[in-house]
Amino acid sequence: MDIIKLVIVFIYSVFLITSEDPSSWKPIANTNGIKIFESKVPGSSVIAIAGETMIDAPIGKVASVLMDVSRRAEWSTNLKEARILELKSKHEWIEYNHVETPIFIRDRDFVLEAKTEFDSKSKHWWIRYHSVDYPDAPKTKFIRGDMHRAAFRLKSISENQTEIWAEAHGDPKGAIPKWIVNLFCREWPRLALEALKKQVAKPDITELNWDK
Repeated sequence: MDIIKLVIVFIYSVFLITSEDPSSWKPIANTNGIKIFESKVPGSSVIAIAGETMIDAPIGKVASVLMDVSRRAEWSTNLKEARILELKSKHEWIEYNHVETPIFIRDRDFVLEAKTEFDSKSKHWWIRYHSVDYPDAPKTKFIRGDMHRAAFRLKSISENQTEIWAEAHGDPKGAIPKWIVNLFCREWPRLALEALKKQVAKPDITELNWDK
């Protein structure tokens, strides 16, 4: 169970290329209103995984939770540390994540570049991530994982309803067999989106305005 937990935590804690066409993905499950998809990535033994659901909250509140690195540990299980290394602008930053693992497995960490975009016409809000080589990143004593591509795509359906598509393709590195990664990362969309819904519902979550 500890190996299973590690793989789920890796996917769950770090996040997430936004596919503009979810129909290109293979649907594999629909649990509690969360649709789950997977896709093979050419040249990679690790599948891409995605989830889609509705959240009963304004788009600004959902974006607020996703962009608040300082509170990510509140809803990302086993995330030991998350912090911004460089704030390039309010829509672009470099962040560091340290994921705690069972005692006999070395912890993982990740250095990610995050960028956000908003289209006022379509009411879409994107948050995209990928691993980067950052000269001022902490020297790691852990295994540094690689998030190839990752994203959340938010769409405002109404004043208090947001559609979300979340997608991830990454590699925790190390000796974990890729078939185990593929087997258990399929749990990520349900775990992550259920936790996101709970975090968004907290009374102290503020609503972001793109222009402020």
